[in-house]
Formats: sequence, C-alpha cells, structure tokens
Amino acid sequence: MRERSRVAAPSWRCCSNCRLFPLFRLVVESLLVFGCAFQPTVLAQPLKQPKGNAVIVGTVVDEHHVPVARAPVYAFSAEDARKASYGLKRLGRSIGSASTDGTGTFQIAGLAAGDYVIAAEAIPTFPNGGPVPPRVYGPTFYPSTLDVSQAVLVNALDHPAETVQIELVSVKPVRVTGTVISASGRSTEGFDVKLFRSFGGFGSGATLAVVGATGIFDIPRGPPGRYELAIEPHASQPGQEGREFVGTMIDVKEHDLDLSLTVEPGASLTGHVVAEPSGAVTTPIGLRVTVNTAREQLAPGREIAAAVNGDWSFRMTGLSGSYDFVVSSDRPPPMVVATRVVVDGTSYPAAAGIALAEGDHDVVVFVAPREAPKSTVDITQTSSALVEQFRNEKVFWKQIDIAKALAGKHDASVLPPLAGWLGHQNRHIRGNVAFIFASLGDPRGLQTIADILADRSERPDGQGIPSAPSDGRYRFERQVAADRYYAAHLLGDLRDPRGLALLVPLLDDPETQSIVPWSLGQIGDKRAIPPLIAALDNDDPSQRVLVIYALEALHAKEAVPRLLMVMNDDCKSRFGALVTVSEAAKAAIAKLQ
Repeated sequence: MRERSRVAAPSWRCCSNCRLFPLFRLVVESLLVFGCAFQPTVLAQPLKQPKGNAVIVGTVVDEHHVPVARAPVYAFSAEDARKASYGLKRLGRSIGSASTDGTGTFQIAGLAAGDYVIAAEAIPTFPNGGPVPPRVYGPTFYPSTLDVSQAVLVNALDHPAETVQIELVSVKPVRVTGTVISASGRSTEGFDVKLFRSFGGFGSGATLAVVGATGIFDIPRGPPGRYELAIEPHASQPGQEGREFVGTMIDVKEHDLDLSLTVEPGASLTGHVVAEPSGAVTTPIGLRVTVNTAREQLAPGREIAAAVNGDWSFRMTGLSGSYDFVVSSDRPPPMVVATRVVVDGTSYPAAAGIALAEGDHDVVVFVAPREAPKSTVDITQTSSALVEQFRNEKVFWKQIDIAKALAGKHDASVLPPLAGWLGHQNRHIRGNVAFIFASLGDPRGLQTIADILADRSERPDGQGIPSAPSDGRYRFERQVAADRYYAAHLLGDLRDPRGLALLVPLLDDPETQSIVPWSLGQIGDKRAIPPLIAALDNDDPSQRVLVIYALEALHAKEAVPRLLMVMNDDCKSRFGALVTVSEAAKAAIAKLQ
C-alpha cells in the first residue's frame, strides 16, 4: 500500500474503503473523555439519516498498538466534517456509533453507503475529583489525528474488504485556576467546580475541584478541549431556590488558564400553561414543564423541570443561557406537546433556543395534544429486507420498531431466520425477537418473555441500564433488573391478554413493578382491575400513582370507591411531575365518574 500523503488529491484511494479527506485550515480542538465518573449522557440523538446495510469495521489502539477496549467510536457525515473544517459549524452529532470490544474491535452498522469521518475516544478513566491519569488521549480521527481536516474518509460498504485502525493521539494536560466571588457577598467556599464536554452528540462531566476558603480553585492537570465550566454549591440541583451559580464556556489549549468568575442567582420564570384549542387538555395534573439547554451547549443533565399546579401555573429559578421548552404528561393519553412560548410578550417556537437574561420573566407555554410518533421504519420493504435490517440493528429501542413492522406483515416466513436468536445472549435483543414470534402467534415468543422474567442467571454486559455505575464496572444484578423490566414492558407492547398471568404477580416485584401497571393498562383486560385496586395499598406513593393511572386507562369505574379513600393522601410520587396520590386520584375520579 502506498504511503499516505496529507495533501494528496481527495480522489487518490488509500485502500478499498477509504480515501484522503481534503486539507482545510481550521483545526478542531480536541475534546477528551474524563473517565468513569464522567457519566455518558446523550445530549442529542443522532441525526435522522437514510438507513442502509453498510457497515464500517475497525480497531482502536494506543500509541504502542495495544488494543483499547470499551472505546466509543463515532461516524460523522463527510459533509458535516467539511463544514467543521471550514469553521462553518462545530462538529456536532454523529450519524452512527459503537464501542470497541475486549479486542479493541468495533462495527458501526446500519449506515447508508457513502463516505464518513470516523473518530474514537479513550476509555473513560478519570476518577471523580481525582488526578488525571498518566496518559491522556484526545478524540482521534482516522487514521491518527486530532485535526478533522487531516482525517481520511472511510467508505461504508455492505461487505467491507478491510478494517480501519485508529491510533489514539495523546495530549498534554494544562493547569486551570480561578477566583470565584458571589453577587450576594456570600462565601463561595466549598462550591463544586465541574467541567462538561460533548463529542459526537454524547456528553459527560465530573467535579474536578472545590473552591477553597479564599475563593480560589485549582485544577492542576486539565486535558485540552472545549468545555462548559459550572461552579455551584455542593449537592445543589439546577432550579433550586436561592442557588447561586455560574456556567460559562472555556477553551483549554496549550497554556495554563486563570479565570475570574461571579456566581449569581440566574434568571427566574413565573408562568402558566394554556391549552389550544381550549379544552384540548382538560386537567393540569401530571403536566410538567421542562427547559433543556439548547443543543450547542455542552453540559449534560442541565435541564430544569417544574410541575404544573392545579391552577395551571408553574415557577422556575436558576436559569442561565438558551433553552428549549418541553411539556410532558405523566397521565394516560392524550399526550401533549409545547407548540409555542411567549416570554415577556414575545412569541417564540418552543424549540427555538430562547435566551433568558438575568432577572424575572413572565412566560406562557401553549400546549396541544401530541400525535403518536410515526415509525421511522420503511414498512414498504419486503419481509426479508426487514429481517436483515432487524439483524443489523443492535440498539434495542430502534430494533423494536423494526420488530413491530415485521409483526405488521403477518408473514410467518420471517420466523425461521430468527429462531436462533430466541436464545440470544443479549436479553433485550432476545425479547425483541420473542415479540415478533408472539405477535405472529408462535407460542415460543410468549414463553421466551416469561423465561426472561424468571431468568437470574449470569450474563454478559447488555443493554437497558439507565446509567453507568460511578466506578464504570459491570453490575450483573443491574443487568438482570434491566432485562426483566424490559420483558415486562414487551408484554404491554404485545397487548396479549395472556400476559396478564405473568404481570399481576409482579405488582410488588421491586425490579419490575414500576412498569407493570402501564403494561396492564396497555393490555386493556378488565381482569386486571381487582389486583390493581389491591395494589393501592402499596407503601410506595410512586407505585400508588402509577396504579391510579392504570385504573384510569382501563376505565375502571368500579375503582372509584377505593379512589375516594385516597383523596387525602398527599404523599408525592418521585417521578415526572411529582404528582401526589391525592391529585392523581382526583383527576382519575373526574374522568371516571
């Protein structure tokens, strides 16, 4: 193979599935995964792109050519990479992603055929508040560069002839110090100093220092990159009353950085929700207004939420920056969507990234019933094409949409090619296969889901665990719980009355009880009403609220006498809009009577 040239014409092929990316001027700053305590957070889902059967296969190694396990790898469109090279936009969300296995190998599947820029990151190894590891690596573009303009394009093919190898590039940490004062004159001693970063549409963050008695913090070895710096009281939450904080973007480059910062209360909102057309949403109970930081901001988990009160009002504090507004409902349909937002008399689209200046603001959020989301799966494909797409899709929540499309074909010929996957080691994938079998009337499907619910055997790391443990280690028990929860969810998706016998015994099962009422409501069998009424005696107020929602979904008029008995139960649920048992009961009674 000929030696690669960084300035060669883009048409010169280096191998059968890659070619040189044109050289551009701008160097994209390297961003670095900090480590285990940097909890991965999806800041934005990958862009909607034409899907296909093309794949990119490769390995990730360090500078000594030692394979790197569990390294995230991202595929960016060639066009997005070009724009980033010209300086027209940041390199944002990836089109596809994967992680390396124990041998450092990865496969990004489900891509449309074409050219992509591939980048990999090191394993997260930065302990929360601890020292930077001896070797620090930046996000590295194929074949081995921190500069996207020097990346080599990789061509995704249905059957790639060769694999690509990404050699990670090490970077030198620098010192970041700062002085922090409070606008109110209060001491800032003990405030947490956090950095957040994003790459490929996934973000992470960690507490790296604490403000000292003199108002000074010191991060002795910070990896270079573009970060959102947040300084806030220890253990405080966004939106907490009286909280002072600061959030700002910083560029950590080759030289030490010294900052002067002031923490302030931020912006506050006093608002109310209006349904349009009038009467389209009949009760505010269960509604929640959430503001999310606009897409270009890096910090994960910076959303602020407020429950809507019985008079349709809400209040938020501690905002800073630009936000999108979202309204959600915990209760049974209709679901709702925020259509527009009026801030201080000016109207904006709800997802406009509305900038909020310091001070108080008057807000009106308009909502309407939300249409059911449309499937992104092309149901006009043949059954065999859908089977192939199903087998290539490894992300369970995307795969289940393909499973539903297959079930809608009512074509039993799809079962033999998938029969071997009824024993797939990944229980989420196994459950999706079982969903297809059960939907088409094959008894092996329902039996497989029942077996997952009863299965507590050893298994490899799978899918569905909501967040990674702080030490980054695999937890067998958490995987079992996630697998059983998903199996109970699939019974609701199936809406098969035979699932009733599997679900009712789980109403007091700690791992699955939070999804069981929803699944029973989806099945719609009136035989579920008596056990649900009995479940109102559960000690957990969150569970009592979920049971009330299920009784409402089942139009259980016979439950009204029992619901009247919890009308004074003011215990709050711990999810969504933090609805009390009393509020949920009153709303259900109003609908059922």
